[in-house]
Amino acid sequence: MVVVVADCVLLQRRVISGRPVHEAPGVTVREGETPGHAAARAAQEHLGLEVAIGDLVFADTEHGAEHYFFLADVRTGGEAARLETDGLLSPIRLAAVLAYVIEPYGLAVSLARLLRGASRSAHEQAAVATPSRPETEPPSPLPPNKAPLTRP
Repeated sequence: MVVVVADCVLLQRRVISGRPVHEAPGVTVREGETPGHAAARAAQEHLGLEVAIGDLVFADTEHGAEHYFFLADVRTGGEAARLETDGLLSPIRLAAVLAYVIEPYGLAVSLARLLRGASRSAHEQAAVATPSRPETEPPSPLPPNKAPLTRP
């Protein structure tokens, strides 16, 4: 499960072989439980958060185990600031996810695509809200009686 607060994703930080690695908290899916329900349970068990599970961001199979990563919005529970200071989570700006070691790597790529899609969507919404103007040549910064200087 991937918790996004403001423009940051909250990931657990561990040190493996001397290097920091960030990963999303997770649990094993129990019999009769959906991956989404397991993600909500992971938030409760690992972070003390009640979350609303959103879209599936990334899925992967590693060593015969299936891993599902969903976006999650915090409803109630531990405050993100407290979780950060307790060392449970590292806030990573979505715009910088590819600069960190995030496992699995495909999750980092999916988060970067998500950010790119969100900014593209915001740009498209702004374009729809702004009436289109006919294509015109931009005004010249020179007065009409002055010609631009040219070099031979």
